[in-house]
Amino acid sequence: SFCTLLEGVGLEGKMPPKEKDKASPKKKKSATGDDGDGKKARKPKGKGKKALKPPPIEDPGTPQSPMGELEMEQDGVEQDFRAPINPPQSQVAAFLREQKAKRKPHVLDFDPRTELPLITPPPSYQAAFNALVGERDPILLHIFEEVEMHNGEGEDPQLVILMITDQTLYLCSPEAEALRAVQVDQIQRVDMTLPDGNEVAIVGPPHDYDMYLRFLRADGRVARSNAMKSLHLVYKRMTGGRTIDVQSPISDPSTYRLRQPEDYKIVLHPQ
Repeated sequence: SFCTLLEGVGLEGKMPPKEKDKASPKKKKSATGDDGDGKKARKPKGKGKKALKPPPIEDPGTPQSPMGELEMEQDGVEQDFRAPINPPQSQVAAFLREQKAKRKPHVLDFDPRTELPLITPPPSYQAAFNALVGERDPILLHIFEEVEMHNGEGEDPQLVILMITDQTLYLCSPEAEALRAVQVDQIQRVDMTLPDGNEVAIVGPPHDYDMYLRFLRADGRVARSNAMKSLHLVYKRMTGGRTIDVQSPISDPSTYRLRQPEDYKIVLHPQ
């Protein structure tokens, strides 16, 4: 029979490979994790991976030096490099104050608003005028000239010091006593003979009185010209661009109000 034929050729009990593979029992893993034949079993992809931990977040408020915790010793002195890169504001302020103290102060030699030069009293007058001109907070002084001031008929001219600052015209005694102080923008008119001459009449405000001055330097015309230029530029700055009224020639001293009123009080404006 057919079964007898199969037994004769030795094919009895054999199955097709596919069916035999399916029917074969699964291999058990050994305690070492291999498949029993010495080979380790492969883990399936995509399964069983460990989750990656995010890197630790450092505090941005206290960044550390790239040197880390390193400490060095130089010339026998231990130096600590653990200080933060960004120092506290108090240390920054102290450092800036120290640098500012080392820096030499820049002193202007002119007024940038009018481009007029800034001067100091001559050495012969500095001791007397330091209190008026100021040592710690000096006024902006443009003109310092010896002049004669006419006080009216029957009186001798008086030696005074003419000072023009960035806002005030002063007449002072040689001992630095202030006799007149007129705000430049309150001057009504200036009279002088052009182009020559060393005299000038300054007409003050209505409640004040006038000044009649003669410059004493050998080059009195040049001294007068410099003083009137400074007066004009200060007046222009203080009045927003207006020009001071200048008339020529100068009149006789008797035509001006040169006598000081009995109730006159000098007013020194802050500089």
